[in-house]
Amino acid sequence: MSSNKLLNNRYRILARIGVGGMAVIYKAQDTLLDRYVAIKVLKEEFVHNEQFLKRFRREAQAAARLTHANIVNVFDVGDEDGLYYIVMELVEGKTLKEYIEERGCLTWKETLSIVLQTASALDVAHKNNIIHRDIKPQNILMNEEGVPKVTDFGIAKAVTSSTVTSSGDAMGSVHYVSPEQARGGFVDERSDLYSLGIMMYEMLTGILPYVGDTVVSIAIQHIQSNVPQIENVTPNIPQAVADVANRLTMKHPEKRYQNASEVMSAVIRAMNNPYESLEPVEENKKEKAMAAKTSVQPKAVEEGIILAQNPQNVAEVARPQKEERSWNEKIKAFFMQKNKAPLIVMGLVVVFIIAMIAYGLIANKKTEVPNLEGMTIEQMEETLDKAGLTYKIKEEKSSLEVPKGSIISQNPKAGEYIKKTLPVEVVVSLGPKMIVMPDVVGQFEVNARSTLENAGLIVSEVNKEFNDEYDVNIVFNQMPAANTEIAEGSNVVLYVSKGKDTIMLPNLVGKTEEAARAELTKLGLPLTSVKYEVSTEYEKGLVIAQSPGANKLVEKTQGITLVISKGKVSTKSITIKLSELVPGAPRAVVVRVDTIGQEGNPTTQYQSTHQSNEIITVSLKGVGVEYYKIYIDNTEAQSGVITF
Repeated sequence: MSSNKLLNNRYRILARIGVGGMAVIYKAQDTLLDRYVAIKVLKEEFVHNEQFLKRFRREAQAAARLTHANIVNVFDVGDEDGLYYIVMELVEGKTLKEYIEERGCLTWKETLSIVLQTASALDVAHKNNIIHRDIKPQNILMNEEGVPKVTDFGIAKAVTSSTVTSSGDAMGSVHYVSPEQARGGFVDERSDLYSLGIMMYEMLTGILPYVGDTVVSIAIQHIQSNVPQIENVTPNIPQAVADVANRLTMKHPEKRYQNASEVMSAVIRAMNNPYESLEPVEENKKEKAMAAKTSVQPKAVEEGIILAQNPQNVAEVARPQKEERSWNEKIKAFFMQKNKAPLIVMGLVVVFIIAMIAYGLIANKKTEVPNLEGMTIEQMEETLDKAGLTYKIKEEKSSLEVPKGSIISQNPKAGEYIKKTLPVEVVVSLGPKMIVMPDVVGQFEVNARSTLENAGLIVSEVNKEFNDEYDVNIVFNQMPAANTEIAEGSNVVLYVSKGKDTIMLPNLVGKTEEAARAELTKLGLPLTSVKYEVSTEYEKGLVIAQSPGANKLVEKTQGITLVISKGKVSTKSITIKLSELVPGAPRAVVVRVDTIGQEGNPTTQYQSTHQSNEIITVSLKGVGVEYYKIYIDNTEAQSGVITF
């Protein structure tokens, strides 16, 4: 579309500012209201596609129902000469995706601010029964003041009992899609929260949790794999921030936050108390069950197998009786004949046959195999000689349990039967495998244990001692020494530092919480408790008390308690233009303003009757970041975030 074109005799096209998958975005001037706007125009190749037209209209209808400071407002919708367009608020700035790419990653404080405002926008959408279904940084616009605004409700749908992900456009962007969307299952507001969690992960780390060569491979990862715990990717992240990100990206919807209001409450708590865990401590319980499965084969089948394996058994049973009858007949015939010469020859033949049969019987005779396991080769040879058996060494391999030169296993097993013409196969021990002792000095004890156990060694003893050169829980000596050759399965003794014997605790009062934490970490002192209290003397985030006190000698393992200021109670005002909230002719209305602090409980700070065309100013008191709601005649009309 050319510049300077006048659309609908009202909107003058100035310049093209963006291109999406199905539309082109233009900057335009609203000549009627004399303001700049953004106009999304459906691409020409889609204007004859009823599916895209429905989607385009759906975006306009969904967004037009929503009014919020963090949602791009829709002013108008229409079509002219085959051009289908949506007139929207013009946001001067860049997308959140571009913002992240420029900075690499965002600070946790900035991330929480963006998540809070985005969740506030989703809260309004969800309460209007609208699921966005495509939350991603590309659909978050950052204005020049750094305020995020959610846009592109192109695949949003009204919530119904059958809100199920279909294929194609309903899929959303695969890098941010929820597991239930990826598998084509039921979708509700928690799907938007998962996408918000992936977006939060990207803001904090600068990377996406799942990558792949194809859309399908990435979608499968969302379905089958757990999102990595954020603290494992960004170790220095405060615990409360990690809790929010991890909870949002749970694979199962019932384990996530259940609505955007819960997200906002959690984020506000994380803003005010970043180093306090938001999740309750639960004991992990493991139940072990062992089930033995037996399978008994039918007798007929079992017998069939035996016959199939030993067909000669039948012959062995039948043959002696048959040969015995032949022998008697031969003897009788011999004595009945007068001419003995032919009979003598026949007798010799019979003797030869009998000898061959006897040899066959002896050769096929089976002998019970003795127990050879644990014997030396000399002992085995003596035992097999007595049984009239021979042996064959099938394999030689290392063993921790069986001494070198002794028998590890045999085939057939002891008590089974074998023909004397066949050898007994044995596996002979080479003794323990010799390995090079790893060097674990300088490692944490848990890492050293893992290294040694993976090498096939046993940590038999750990001696913990104070050591001025090594920090707490660091290995400072080992026996045997590193790089010596030892047998696999040998015992190892570790010497682990308890740190310095004592240390003088510095004065932390008046320092920021982060500075105090950093100093304690540098000294190797554990911070075991942090409390937050309102202070009349110290600003928010400063240490107002410590235990033990300053200049006290403490052991390196002694826990430290800090009391942090929540800040002074401050007052801020908001201006409410009632005519924007109450349509129609002026009338008397009851105005109520509630605030919700980090505890999550609402507090009514203002309530009075006004005319609906008044502009009123309400003073609110609070600490830190709080959420406020404006009610008109007990119906929520507007909400927002306020920082005291």
